[in-house]
Amino acid sequence: MVRHVSADQRFELGFFRPGTSRSQYLGIWYKKVAPKTTVWVANRDTPISDPSGILNINAGGILVLLNSTNDTVWSSNASRSPQNPVAVLLGSGNLVVKDGNDNNPDNFLWQSFDYPGDTMLPGMKIGLNLVTGLEWFYTSWKSTDDPSQGEFTAIIDPHGSLQLFLKMGPVIVYRSGSWNGVDWTGTPQNQILILHATLCQMRKRYFKLLCPKQFRPYKSDTEPVSCNINNLPMCTCFKGFVPKSQQQWSFNNWSAGCIRKTPLDCQHGDGFVKYEAVKLPDTSHSSTVKYISLVQCKKLCINNCSCTAYATLDIREGGSGCLLWFTDLFDIRDIVGSQDLYVRVAASEADIEYYAKSRDVCDNYAKCGAYAICNVINFPV
Repeated sequence: MVRHVSADQRFELGFFRPGTSRSQYLGIWYKKVAPKTTVWVANRDTPISDPSGILNINAGGILVLLNSTNDTVWSSNASRSPQNPVAVLLGSGNLVVKDGNDNNPDNFLWQSFDYPGDTMLPGMKIGLNLVTGLEWFYTSWKSTDDPSQGEFTAIIDPHGSLQLFLKMGPVIVYRSGSWNGVDWTGTPQNQILILHATLCQMRKRYFKLLCPKQFRPYKSDTEPVSCNINNLPMCTCFKGFVPKSQQQWSFNNWSAGCIRKTPLDCQHGDGFVKYEAVKLPDTSHSSTVKYISLVQCKKLCINNCSCTAYATLDIREGGSGCLLWFTDLFDIRDIVGSQDLYVRVAASEADIEYYAKSRDVCDNYAKCGAYAICNVINFPV
């Protein structure tokens, strides 16, 4: 069986049969790692059932995988028409199609890194290319014998502030905190895997992904509850809130969440309670405002009666930018090394230093409103 090896002898491209499967797949694996560790599969959903397969590259720069009867099993695409298309397996594990000796990654006709499987290698991306619309996400194998798409998917939520979702089918089972310029809020320190990734507008960032033993289930039905698995009781209501069902609470069932002790009174003045070191709530329906201070962020929130909480968007260099919530606050965790969250409450429940009447925090309400609108940046649906 013909196999192609990267120039540095690190990766190998060829046909293989996973586990006890009798089907053949075209894949990439580490050449010198035992047992065989496959990092990418071309035809994961279209296996070759006969004993032979052929990989060709045509004049248009398209890779074509054929079975023994010359039927196309899988094919790539090409971003443009090349003069001299060449397929190369790079030392990064990336199978690329380029035009002759053009080694500029921006000019590659096609690359396997744009079509991830279940493995993220250094240099791979997770997120969304806002220019082309290409989305990078990762999907588990169905089983050790079957590399077709399984139940679990790792994907970046492009709405509001960026966050990582782990989904089982359509159901979110884990959510990272939002990206704060350094890491994901709510990521336990010293128990993380650092992977290189590139997100929107091609800005490079280093993302931290939790080890599986640190996963905490996503909670979309509790508001606003802070939970810490090391505490007794494990979950508590925020200041200014009480259990919605005291009976359920007494049986350590926190699914009903919490309700406000005192209704908000936006016209006459609300305030905020500061919570330190928490995993920020789900940001799917949040808005971001760049390049403003935390004080300005507070002003924007208190002057919008729909705003339920705020936090710093980017914690680097003392912090800047604003993250605003306008819905219920879900999936909050009490985790050391996380971020501060300011939750809107009635004035009587507020921390004294975070109490403010709407008319006191902005000399010109219309001016503040215009400032917020001009600076809110949302990712497209």
